[in-house]
Amino acid sequence: MRTGAGEPGGILLGWALGRSLAAQLTVAALEQTMAQRQPLSGLVHHSDHGVQYACREYVRLLESHGMLPSMLRPGEAVTLFLL
Repeated sequence: MRTGAGEPGGILLGWALGRSLAAQLTVAALEQTMAQRQPLSGLVHHSDHGVQYACREYVRLLESHGMLPSMLRPGEAVTLFLL
């Protein structure tokens, strides 16, 4: 699971495996990533519209670490720029 962008040109990654889309898996992966990389406040965390990324527990964890959740509206395309 990709959990967000880190340092310029970097990516933060956290992993949790399971047979469901339970929020506890994404929360565990995010906690793992934050413990390893300690991202700076203000980091924009972009994800798809999966219920596991939009659940209250996950969003609260992001916000408690100063991270900004970001999701596209349905039907919007993504353009990524590497600097």
